[in-house]
Amino acid sequence: PQAFIRIDCSEYSEQHAHARLIGSPPGYVGYNEGGVLVNRVGANPHCVVVFDEVEKAHPNTHQIFLQMLEEGTVQSGAGIDISFKNAIVIMTSNSGAREARDLSKRCGFSRVQTSGDLRTAFRGAIEESFNPEILGRIDEILIFNALTETDLKRICRLQLDELTERVKDLYGIQLQFSSGVKHFLVKHCANQQYGARPLRGIIKYYITRKLARQLLARPHKVKVIKVGIKKGEITFSIL
Repeated sequence: PQAFIRIDCSEYSEQHAHARLIGSPPGYVGYNEGGVLVNRVGANPHCVVVFDEVEKAHPNTHQIFLQMLEEGTVQSGAGIDISFKNAIVIMTSNSGAREARDLSKRCGFSRVQTSGDLRTAFRGAIEESFNPEILGRIDEILIFNALTETDLKRICRLQLDELTERVKDLYGIQLQFSSGVKHFLVKHCANQQYGARPLRGIIKYYITRKLARQLLARPHKVKVIKVGIKKGEITFSIL
């Protein structure tokens, strides 16, 4: 975990927020404390750094990206060079998502998602969000297709497996899910705009909350709980 460094760029949208990444310059408050980015990479030079939703970072942070991608180092506020030469840097962005949605509404999503028009829409939005100096230093720009229903079911299965393992570790209870449960949950997550983001909340709303009531009602007598679907509703059966 220490070698995986995620920077939520929405937290660095203000003009002077870049100082929180590299540290304050000499003479300013917190000068000796360093910054989140340089401290963590300095301690873990062989790492993966993810700048999540990078378009939300203030443009003042772009100079940090230029140093990192061009020179392989970032200078801290204290003037110390931190090496990124052994780091893998990944930037995620939602730039172009709105344009892609507009395009899909006009043409139909199934036709657009593999077309050159979709790539062009994303590329144009990315070029508007970032300077050519930064784009020219990025090795590869990967554009992901929207998640299909099959993809969502796989993600749902992974999250249900996590829940099953957690309940077993905490309570010694085995959860069993019928095949219809995944379909039910994914159906409530069918909006292409949000991908798999709502799934965890949907599972919490339909499964976890009701499951908690089952556990509170029978704290010591339950060994197996089967989760199924009946008349379009989630059901719980004690086995």
